[in-house]
Amino acid sequence: MNPQRCPDCTPQRDGGGAFDPTDACCRHAVQASAVAGLKRTGATAVHVTADGIRAELPPGSTGTVVIAAPRIAGWSCQGRPADSYLGLVSTPAPARGTPVDCTFRPPGLRAGATVGAGAALALPVAGVWGARRRRRGPASGN
Repeated sequence: MNPQRCPDCTPQRDGGGAFDPTDACCRHAVQASAVAGLKRTGATAVHVTADGIRAELPPGSTGTVVIAAPRIAGWSCQGRPADSYLGLVSTPAPARGTPVDCTFRPPGLRAGATVGAGAALALPVAGVWGARRRRRGPASGN
């Protein structure tokens, strides 16, 4: 492998003195090309909300949209569970350049809210029941 020589860098050597052909500085042209490709095909606008993210893609976008967030339970994109790409949230790019909408709802949030609401309603009912019981006095029985 013959690394490209860059006029603005000095090739780095590893501890043994051997030339490292993967030195990032000497791969400037490759990196510049990759960055230009990402800018050309990446999202044109990104909007982060309290419960997710919305990305607008350039017309004709294809492939996979990857969001730099860990893919854990609770993520959904375009109304279905999100896919995983190397452990990150991903989804197929939508047809016709429509925006990508991904939302996050912590697992168990709905069940927890239901139990909490039930407990909040049961507490005053229990208080009223206890107050009525005390007013009646001790139960008389044989």
